Amino acid sequence: MAEAVASILRAAYGVSTKMGLLEGGNRNTMLLIISSSWIVGGAVYAFLHEKRFRITWKKARFIFLSSLFVVGIVNFLMLAVQHGDASTVIPIANMSFVIALLVPVALKMEKLAAKKWVQWPVRSAQLFYLPKHNELLECQNTI
Repeated sequence: MAEAVASILRAAYGVSTKMGLLEGGNRNTMLLIISSSWIVGGAVYAFLHEKRFRITWKKARFIFLSSLFVVGIVNFLMLAVQHGDASTVIPIANMSFVIALLVPVALKMEKLAAKKWVQWPVRSAQLFYLPKHNELLECQNTI
Protein backbone atom coordinates (compact mmCIF):
# COMPACT_ATOMS: atom_id res chain seq x y z
CA MET A 1 0.00 0.00 0.00
CA ALA A 2 2.77 2.44 0.91
CA GLU A 3 4.53 1.74 -2.41
CA ALA A 4 1.38 2.64 -4.33
CA VAL A 5 0.92 5.89 -2.41
CA ALA A 6 4.60 6.76 -2.92
CA SER A 7 4.32 6.14 -6.67
CA ILE A 8 1.15 8.23 -6.91
CA LEU A 9 2.73 11.09 -4.98
CA ARG A 10 5.91 10.97 -7.07
CA ALA A 11 3.84 10.98 -10.26
CA ALA A 12 1.77 13.90 -8.98
CA TYR A 13 4.96 15.75 -8.12
CA GLY A 14 6.40 15.10 -11.59
CA VAL A 15 3.25 16.23 -13.38
CA SER A 16 2.88 19.36 -11.25
CA THR A 17 6.56 20.16 -11.85
CA LYS A 18 6.04 19.80 -15.60
CA MET A 19 3.02 22.11 -15.37
CA GLY A 20 5.03 24.69 -13.43
CA LEU A 21 7.88 24.57 -15.92
CA LEU A 22 5.49 24.90 -18.87
CA GLU A 23 4.03 28.00 -17.20
CA GLY A 24 7.51 29.55 -17.11
CA GLY A 25 8.53 28.60 -13.58
CA ASN A 26 12.23 28.74 -12.77
CA ARG A 27 13.55 25.28 -11.91
CA ASN A 28 15.95 26.57 -9.22
CA THR A 29 13.28 28.72 -7.56
CA MET A 30 10.88 25.78 -7.58
CA LEU A 31 13.56 23.58 -6.01
CA LEU A 32 14.24 26.16 -3.29
CA ILE A 33 10.54 26.46 -2.38
CA ILE A 34 10.02 22.70 -2.43
CA SER A 35 13.11 22.01 -0.31
CA SER A 36 11.97 24.58 2.25
CA SER A 37 8.70 22.72 2.60
CA TRP A 38 10.63 19.48 3.20
CA ILE A 39 12.44 21.08 6.13
CA VAL A 40 9.19 22.20 7.74
CA GLY A 41 7.44 18.92 6.88
CA GLY A 42 10.33 16.89 8.26
CA ALA A 43 10.33 18.84 11.51
CA VAL A 44 6.57 18.37 11.91
CA TYR A 45 6.88 14.65 11.14
CA ALA A 46 9.74 14.27 13.64
CA PHE A 47 7.74 16.05 16.33
CA LEU A 48 4.61 13.96 15.71
CA HIS A 49 6.50 10.69 15.29
CA GLU A 50 9.05 11.09 18.08
CA LYS A 51 7.06 13.49 20.28
CA ARG A 52 10.09 15.77 20.32
CA PHE A 53 12.40 17.52 17.93
CA ARG A 54 16.00 16.82 18.79
CA ILE A 55 18.85 16.65 16.33
CA THR A 56 21.79 14.49 17.33
CA TRP A 57 25.12 14.21 15.53
CA LYS A 58 24.04 10.81 14.14
CA LYS A 59 20.79 12.30 12.82
CA ALA A 60 22.63 15.31 11.37
CA ARG A 61 24.91 13.04 9.32
CA PHE A 62 21.91 11.07 8.07
CA ILE A 63 20.03 14.29 7.26
CA PHE A 64 22.99 15.68 5.34
CA LEU A 65 23.53 12.51 3.28
CA SER A 66 19.82 12.05 2.62
CA SER A 67 19.51 15.69 1.62
CA LEU A 68 22.23 15.30 -0.99
CA PHE A 69 20.45 12.31 -2.47
CA VAL A 70 17.02 13.95 -2.44
CA VAL A 71 18.24 17.18 -4.01
CA GLY A 72 19.99 15.14 -6.69
CA ILE A 73 16.88 13.07 -7.35
CA VAL A 74 14.59 16.06 -7.53
CA ASN A 75 16.98 18.20 -9.56
CA PHE A 76 17.46 15.49 -12.19
CA LEU A 77 13.73 14.67 -12.23
CA MET A 78 13.00 18.35 -12.82
CA LEU A 79 15.59 18.48 -15.61
CA ALA A 80 14.11 15.36 -17.17
CA VAL A 81 10.51 16.65 -17.17
CA GLN A 82 11.73 20.04 -18.38
CA HIS A 83 13.34 18.46 -21.46
CA GLY A 84 11.23 15.34 -21.94
CA ASP A 85 7.68 14.08 -21.94
CA ALA A 86 6.24 13.59 -18.46
CA SER A 87 4.50 10.41 -19.67
CA THR A 88 7.92 8.90 -20.39
CA VAL A 89 10.09 10.47 -17.69
CA ILE A 90 7.88 9.90 -14.63
CA PRO A 91 7.34 6.15 -15.14
CA ILE A 92 11.07 5.70 -15.68
CA ALA A 93 11.77 7.67 -12.49
CA ASN A 94 9.34 5.40 -10.65
CA MET A 95 11.37 2.42 -11.85
CA SER A 96 14.19 3.39 -9.49
CA PHE A 97 12.95 0.59 -7.27
CA VAL A 98 14.81 -1.83 -9.56
CA ILE A 99 18.03 -0.39 -8.16
CA ALA A 100 16.50 -0.15 -4.69
CA LEU A 101 15.78 -3.86 -4.94
CA LEU A 102 19.42 -4.76 -5.55
CA VAL A 103 21.34 -2.28 -3.35
CA PRO A 104 20.06 -3.59 0.02
CA VAL A 105 20.92 -7.12 -1.11
CA ALA A 106 24.42 -6.05 -2.19
CA LEU A 107 24.93 -4.30 1.16
CA LYS A 108 23.65 -7.42 2.96
CA MET A 109 20.82 -5.48 4.58
CA GLU A 110 18.24 -7.84 3.05
CA LYS A 111 18.13 -11.30 1.52
CA LEU A 112 17.12 -11.91 -2.08
CA ALA A 113 13.85 -13.75 -1.48
CA ALA A 114 11.90 -15.61 -4.16
CA LYS A 115 9.46 -12.71 -4.49
CA LYS A 116 12.36 -10.39 -5.41
CA TRP A 117 13.62 -12.88 -8.02
CA VAL A 118 10.25 -12.46 -9.76
CA GLN A 119 9.99 -8.69 -9.25
CA TRP A 120 13.40 -7.78 -10.61
CA PRO A 121 13.01 -9.05 -14.22
CA VAL A 122 9.42 -7.81 -14.45
CA ARG A 123 10.32 -4.31 -13.27
CA SER A 124 13.44 -4.24 -15.43
CA ALA A 125 11.36 -5.15 -18.48
CA GLN A 126 8.97 -2.31 -17.65
CA LEU A 127 11.88 0.11 -17.57
CA PHE A 128 12.78 -0.73 -21.16
CA TYR A 129 9.20 -1.17 -22.40
CA LEU A 130 7.69 2.15 -21.26
CA PRO A 131 9.82 4.55 -23.33
CA LYS A 132 9.40 2.42 -26.46
CA HIS A 133 5.65 2.16 -25.86
CA ASN A 134 5.33 5.95 -25.54
CA GLU A 135 7.33 6.43 -28.76
CA LEU A 136 4.95 4.06 -30.54
CA LEU A 137 1.95 5.97 -29.24
CA GLU A 138 3.47 9.27 -30.39
CA CYS A 139 4.07 7.82 -33.87
CA GLN A 140 0.48 6.57 -34.03
CA ASN A 141 -0.84 9.98 -32.98
CA THR A 142 1.04 11.71 -35.80
CA ILE A 143 -0.42 9.45 -38.50
